[in-house]
Amino acid sequence: MMLLRSAVLLSLFGHAVAIWPFNSNYQKAVSYKGRVLCGGKVYSNVKIELWEDDVFQDDFVSSSSPNKDGWYYIGGLCIDGPFEWEVEPYLIMYHRCNEHKECYYFDSWQCENIHELNNQGYMHDGSKCFEKDYAATT
Repeated sequence: MMLLRSAVLLSLFGHAVAIWPFNSNYQKAVSYKGRVLCGGKVYSNVKIELWEDDVFQDDFVSSSSPNKDGWYYIGGLCIDGPFEWEVEPYLIMYHRCNEHKECYYFDSWQCENIHELNNQGYMHDGSKCFEKDYAATT
């Protein structure tokens, strides 16, 4: 009889875990394409990373670089873990737009629910560094 009770309890626990909404991951394929410009000219000396924002630690998804004409494509599968309900992808671009500077700068853009973006990047000292336009597709 004790064995039967244990089996019933385990069975109920298994069903509860199966229907519990936080036990599965949320996945979404995302991709972004665009062109990077520096001072209005084609710029390809950029490292582009696609990340997914998480509560505790963001997930690296993929990286890319523009071609010689400044065009890039980046994409991947974003996965949110338990207790998260949607993916929040964002791009980070590492660049040396003003070559006389010794360090790389980075700019970050949140891309959630945005399908067309026209942003301008700025260096840390506030001067205009480069422009980029890209269309995001999810």
